[in-house]
Amino acid sequence: MKILIQITVKQPAQIVFDQIADTRNEAKWNTQMSMVKLVSEEPISKGSVFKEMNRGNEFTVTLSEYNRPNSLSFQVRGKPMDINANVTMKVNSANSTTVFAEYNIAPKGFMKVLMFLMAPMLKKQFLKEFENFKKFSESSK
Repeated sequence: MKILIQITVKQPAQIVFDQIADTRNEAKWNTQMSMVKLVSEEPISKGSVFKEMNRGNEFTVTLSEYNRPNSLSFQVRGKPMDINANVTMKVNSANSTTVFAEYNIAPKGFMKVLMFLMAPMLKKQFLKEFENFKKFSESSK
């Protein structure tokens, strides 16, 4: 299943990039995330690894591409599903960035059946969480 998101944030691309790259921020804006921690060394860069709890499921997140401030990719691995996420930043102006995110979700086991039923709800949830990201980012001045 593929989910595409596009949102414009009133922040410079470097700030938006850094906020997304450091997955620990996700616990501040994603209502489904209960815990995120960095398990590799700082600074955040290609190869950084995070552990997170999302809807009671543990996931390992690896920052697989890191092209600051233009694009980044994550590999998310967990028992119910794997997700490959690609995020691109487009500079609109000094203080405006459009974020394009593509999530390729590969459910596992029983989630393969549920995903068909959950797809519309999941797409709405992703849109809602990115609106939350926009508010988080824009309030971080």
